[in-house]
Amino acid sequence: MKIGAIVLAGGKSSRMGQDKGLMNFRGKPMVQWVLESVSRLTKDVLIVAHDGRYREFGHNVVGDEIKEIGPIGGIVTGLHQSACEVNLVLGCDLPFVTAELLEFMLENHRDVLVTCGFDGQHIHPLVGVYDRSALSGLTSCIHNGSHKLTWAVKQLPHRLLDLPNTMPGFRSEWLLNVNTPREWEEVNQTNMFT
Repeated sequence: MKIGAIVLAGGKSSRMGQDKGLMNFRGKPMVQWVLESVSRLTKDVLIVAHDGRYREFGHNVVGDEIKEIGPIGGIVTGLHQSACEVNLVLGCDLPFVTAELLEFMLENHRDVLVTCGFDGQHIHPLVGVYDRSALSGLTSCIHNGSHKLTWAVKQLPHRLLDLPNTMPGFRSEWLLNVNTPREWEEVNQTNMFT
């Protein structure tokens, strides 16, 4: 089956104060770490973003079709634009995500419309696998005024993949997303990737 990838980079980054995906992390924009991981699994990569600089990464870029409602709007846009039935969906602020993690999630995505990473405490809907057929359910949630992505996922046939207990060699930093200047400072002080 043809696999696609949707990388969300259209948020306001209000907590960070600047576009997270374009911030330089260890020599390259943070989004590039994500793109390099997904590109090991598929060449069908779509970036949902408003900033034209994302075109520099060589993938198709589209703006949110439904603005100002958070990541659920970006996912709906991506699924609507994707030509693939199964899509990896990732935020642009996951510098430690690996192709191994994404491949494991794809292998465990069956008999549901959405598979999300789960670390034992938190759901990670932006480290997920979404069938294109989840589009109608997510769109219905939006039309009903429900914009919270985690809630919307739970309305669909879904799997929360308990990664610490199912994936051999899992490392918690693979799910780490960077939202604030403090988190940015912390990831830059780690020894990961060295």
